[in-house]
Amino acid sequence: MAQFKQDRMTEKERFQALLNRQPVDRVPFFMWALSFAAVNSGYPKIVTYADPEKSFEMLRCTHEMFDGWHWTYYTAGALGVREFNLPYQKEIHERILELGVKHIHVHVCGEQNLNLSYWTEVPFGDPGILRFGHEVDLDRASEYFPNDIIVGNVEPAVIHTGKPEKIYELSRICIEKGKKHPGGYALSPGCELPPLSPPYNVWTMRKAINDFGWYE
Repeated sequence: MAQFKQDRMTEKERFQALLNRQPVDRVPFFMWALSFAAVNSGYPKIVTYADPEKSFEMLRCTHEMFDGWHWTYYTAGALGVREFNLPYQKEIHERILELGVKHIHVHVCGEQNLNLSYWTEVPFGDPGILRFGHEVDLDRASEYFPNDIIVGNVEPAVIHTGKPEKIYELSRICIEKGKKHPGGYALSPGCELPPLSPPYNVWTMRKAINDFGWYE
């Protein structure tokens, strides 16, 4: 069994520090994506109505984990043609920020490389939290969003069916890229965690953080 270094902060404290633009001891493990899917037997949009009791349990677990300390907002799919999608996305975010919310978390799902310049026109707060699908290279995401927190992005299918060695390597690559990002970085799956992912595969991501995620 691998021995992890002694944590000096909780994951919540690490992310709160990033939101306040303060240094952290190591890369956080972004557990929102993990809890959101792992508590359910399927993806949330399907399960919400099919099994509302379990969905409420998931929301309660997530809320207790983060103690209601930041706003989470999920969006899937591409922005598409700028004239159709972008104005509505901007309006939603502007309304959220007008309510006094300081940080908006968005999952930028799927193949979004050609849409990244459009996403820069959307307000996310100061800082925002952008979690990218595995299709978007974290170095490229960093170029477009230098002042926001970026999160991601180990391919979920590999976490679900891949060998631990592959997950460990993909996590290492993400961590080493993300650590360079000036706005702050946290490791997570590239989308939601597949509910039937082997626990050891998820643990392997945490081991990669221990081995490569510490800041000097």
